[in-house]
Amino acid sequence: MLVRRENIQLQSISDHAHNSQEIKIFSTRSSFSGIASLQQILPVKPTFEYNRDWSFFQQKKNSKRMSKLKLFVSHSSKTVQNVAFLERVCQTLGEQDTGFHVLVDQSGKIPAGEEWFRYLSEWMAECDAAVILFSRAAFEESEWVRAEAAILSWRKRIQPKFKLVGVLLDDVNPTEFDTDVFFKVIRISDFQFVRDCENEQAILSELKKAFGDLNEPPESPFEHLSTLMREILATIQDDALKRTWDHLQGIDKPHWEPELDFSESLARLLFREPEISVSNMRIIVEQLANVLNKDKAMKMLELVKGLWVNAEAASTLAWIRENSKAAMINGEVVHDFTGQSYIRRSWPFPEDYKLLSADKCRSLKEITTILLAPFSKTAGEHHAQRRLQKYKQPLFLVFPFSSESETETSDPYPDADLVGKIIQTHPNVTVVVSTGVQMPNNLQYLEPVIPQIAEGRELDQFDLHCDLFEYISESQPAG
Repeated sequence: MLVRRENIQLQSISDHAHNSQEIKIFSTRSSFSGIASLQQILPVKPTFEYNRDWSFFQQKKNSKRMSKLKLFVSHSSKTVQNVAFLERVCQTLGEQDTGFHVLVDQSGKIPAGEEWFRYLSEWMAECDAAVILFSRAAFEESEWVRAEAAILSWRKRIQPKFKLVGVLLDDVNPTEFDTDVFFKVIRISDFQFVRDCENEQAILSELKKAFGDLNEPPESPFEHLSTLMREILATIQDDALKRTWDHLQGIDKPHWEPELDFSESLARLLFREPEISVSNMRIIVEQLANVLNKDKAMKMLELVKGLWVNAEAASTLAWIRENSKAAMINGEVVHDFTGQSYIRRSWPFPEDYKLLSADKCRSLKEITTILLAPFSKTAGEHHAQRRLQKYKQPLFLVFPFSSESETETSDPYPDADLVGKIIQTHPNVTVVVSTGVQMPNNLQYLEPVIPQIAEGRELDQFDLHCDLFEYISESQPAG
């Protein structure tokens, strides 16, 4: 199991020989503070090793998928009781017959949260199933649990077979989730809960039962990215990969050597360092220029386009679409770039999607003409209407951001009446309004996609993407 506690991570591997366990504790900093108290909690003798890689789970080249599934446990470590209960949950779900490696997140106090968040994005994309322990402290005080709940609920929304179970502790009631502003937005109450158990043993029994039928989980976003990268890089020789890996950037690069799966290590780096994913793609394209054609390079750029988008924001957008709401995003290039990035982050699997611009249209008739256009290329208007109505993949209509000079002669945003008519007439269409850098406070009929984009971040990523697109177009040989 992998535990975040203050400044440590803990991984436990059960061998069940003589009821013993080997615990490996990996430091996320150069300090072992807090280990003594951990030894008092855990009924095992830890062994220590400086290693910031998740190497135990790292795949060998050409090896099959690991037989044990990865179960993530989110909870708060605000109290000794919470930590002690967590340990018993991990021991129960990590028993040999459950088939799980238990990955555990405990609320920590890592400065600014930046170091932990790099791992958060990676692990949430990789786990096969998850449980959230909603103690009173987790529900009311833990920002980590809230972030993890948002990301895990996103996994559940895009993959209905992803198993997500919440456990209600300390008299936390399901109705409280619907009155809390954050949990109401991510709709965590829509999912499965273990509650009203008479004692701790009953909770553990219910959890074991809930995850007992998880034999073939859906492909995780991490596995999906690894697989597609592997297909693209299949013919590249180890010496070229080694040269490329040495040039890649990252504060906390995973370990890689030729006998390990390069694509998995690359996927881990991309999820761990999403802000520089396009920059790292530029390095890969440059280093492999002689063996990577234009089509493959463009495909790799498309795969990483959305990684810079906050996973919590992806969860929010998925919920908005699922509930036929209209969204607003604080971006300036939503139709040209950011909207595509959000869609790719929210729905990472190989789905078709359509992103259309409403431009300055402010009537339902004009909007309907825009929506029918991609379905009218090979069919008449009647058949185009039917095809539009039957389209099940993400279909977004973006109202672009208008600068101050442009808004002098037109409405900066569609009004509530028009948005309502679009949703009523075309329920499979998600309306997205681009607001520029700041979201206005007077658009109550739109759901904000949160967290908002930090100022400058969108255009920085847009520039990186455009630069690499142009480089590939001009310098790479055709496929």
